[in-house]
Amino acid sequence: MALRSVIDRHGAPFTETELLSQARRGVASALAALYEVHAGELLRLGARMTGNRSDAEDLLHDLFVGLPELLGKYEHRARLDSWLRGVMIR
Repeated sequence: MALRSVIDRHGAPFTETELLSQARRGVASALAALYEVHAGELLRLGARMTGNRSDAEDLLHDLFVGLPELLGKYEHRARLDSWLRGVMIR
């Protein structure tokens, strides 16, 4: 599912910019949408890095708990998925 297919509660699609703006403010539905879009890939990356799913789930959890603050450092120079992978690796 791409970010452009996320729909708000009124049936209007969110742009990536709107979704990121809300996620920076800690809006739960925006964070959930980002999780839905990116969690699978990030979990697979974490499992490759750690060698097990449990540790990968912990890494993913920690990333999303801190995501509102981390998004303040995202500058749109890289694609969001690439940037999230870099954050997960660090």
